[in-house]
Amino acid sequence: MSIRFDKLSTLEFAKSIGQRPGMYFGAQITLTSLEYLLFGFDLKTNVESLPPFQYFNNWVKHKLNKFGSNYNWKVAILGACNNDEKLAFDKFYELLDEFFMLKPKSITSTLLTEDNFEFYYNKGNSNKSYRLIGTDNKRILQPSPYQIKLVEFDYCTHSYHYDYYFVVGDKDKGNYHQQFDSLIQSKKIYKGKYGELKWQKTDNINLETEFKLIIDNCENM
Repeated sequence: MSIRFDKLSTLEFAKSIGQRPGMYFGAQITLTSLEYLLFGFDLKTNVESLPPFQYFNNWVKHKLNKFGSNYNWKVAILGACNNDEKLAFDKFYELLDEFFMLKPKSITSTLLTEDNFEFYYNKGNSNKSYRLIGTDNKRILQPSPYQIKLVEFDYCTHSYHYDYYFVVGDKDKGNYHQQFDSLIQSKKIYKGKYGELKWQKTDNINLETEFKLIIDNCENM
């Protein structure tokens, strides 16, 4: 049976590799080779898994208690396997099976008001977000979102931003923003940026449906 690679997410592609690793790597089945292949695939795919591949790195580091700027999921898994590439390859698929079972604990949303925009753009607000552009690293102010959604898991909280055009229906995609250590931390940071925010929690019965909608309606990053 042929595989439609254009219909696969990165993690679905990883699962297909695990079923026939010799077809992809020959006798050299290593975690490092797998990382290179997944990285290249992820740059091209427009299909997102549930949970998203972008969660996997942080989740693995928490799972294996491997933190620091020198760690990504590959380095963390290798470290847990005494740098044995074949053992690490097998460990990746053990972790992947567990990762696919990951479910959100809560989803919390807020719509920003005029007061929040005034707070954010005030000259005295030192908590505004900036980004650097160009060869001279010019600093520009990032615009405020109109809606924020926080997806809480045991290991961290992921945030998503939606701009004006998404909220009024002229755009069909939002953007993944960043991860926080906890829901409490994320709300504290957003309060520092935007002032008091009114958060509304999704009912547990609608949690998985809302999570799928968030992932389907955000850019794959």
